[in-house]
Amino acid sequence: MQIRFSIHYKTRWGQRLYVVSSFEPFNNLTLDYTDADIWQATVEVPKLPSSLTYRYEVRGEDGSLVQELAVDRTIKKVKGNAILLEDNWQTAGQAKKGKSKGAVPNASGEGAFSLAVGNCGKHQETWQLAA
Repeated sequence: MQIRFSIHYKTRWGQRLYVVSSFEPFNNLTLDYTDADIWQATVEVPKLPSSLTYRYEVRGEDGSLVQELAVDRTIKKVKGNAILLEDNWQTAGQAKKGKSKGAVPNASGEGAFSLAVGNCGKHQETWQLAA
């Protein structure tokens, strides 16, 4: 299964973005700058856990650390062989605590993320999930 993390964040010189997760293949995953303040990383794993929790951090060359100020993101029971997580940086008050009450197709908004699940490139669904 291939998972791509993607987040929009404007950094300063010497800063890098990382994924932090309790799932070891994603913990301290370094993202690469692509273009227009988009940072991405793609990881291949044999299987996802039934529940995956993650967040982003910005680390500076000088040892500085900037963490998202909202609750961690959680995805559950995802099937498919390719997953795209397109995220926006969360600040305090943008995400609600608690469990997601479901998904809303093709929604957008700050502090939320979309989840695209693809199977062999033939079908893709995009969903907006509460953080």
